[in-house]
Amino acid sequence: TDAETFIESCIAADETRQMFRTIERRARVGSIALSRGGDVYARTAELGYWLAEEYWGRGIMTQAVRQICEEGFARWDSLLRVYAVAYAHNAASCRVLEKAGFTLEGVLRQSVFKWNEVHDSCMYALLREESPD
Repeated sequence: TDAETFIESCIAADETRQMFRTIERRARVGSIALSRGGDVYARTAELGYWLAEEYWGRGIMTQAVRQICEEGFARWDSLLRVYAVAYAHNAASCRVLEKAGFTLEGVLRQSVFKWNEVHDSCMYALLREESPD
């Protein structure tokens, strides 16, 4: 599944370039990761996350996004920006990012091909100076 692939890639990652956390409520119910870019993108990190559907709408992911971003900015002094890309039709995921302080930077038209369909996605970002201390 997509969730399993995401978790496996995070576990295998180098901790100097990536942070991975599991979200647990009596059992593993989700995961979240920050992945730093390389070369000219070394001061930027991509945020990715997944949460089991039965836990949606409880504020769990919003809290996890805030926490991992705070950890990322604290651990990596040179980090200036965290970004996330959400499917445009996934209003709940977009809302998680907005509630966590991210700003919508734009819509990436026809940027995703999944489930045999083309989808738009939304680019969100949080800058260091916008992150709560």
